Amino acid sequence: MVESAGLNTKVRRSDIRFVPVPAVETAAKMGNPQVANLILLGAYMRTCEAVSPQLVDAELDKMLVGKAKALALNKEAFHKGWELGAD
Repeated sequence: MVESAGLNTKVRRSDIRFVPVPAVETAAKMGNPQVANLILLGAYMRTCEAVSPQLVDAELDKMLVGKAKALALNKEAFHKGWELGAD
């Protein structure tokens, strides 16, 4: 799982799974480059099938109590990453 900005996406190895994600570009389009990490997390979770998105949503709910704007942005970023991980 790597940020794809400025990355040469030609992979020569066949023993790894290479997943480029445009997290910085996606976060910038959302208006906040700081959420690129949540985009990458979402893509990773989807690609690896590590946990359900509902579990991450529940943890974000706990972490961002009383911060509705930040909560909405973080959930949106995570779910955008989740969508990108499906590609």
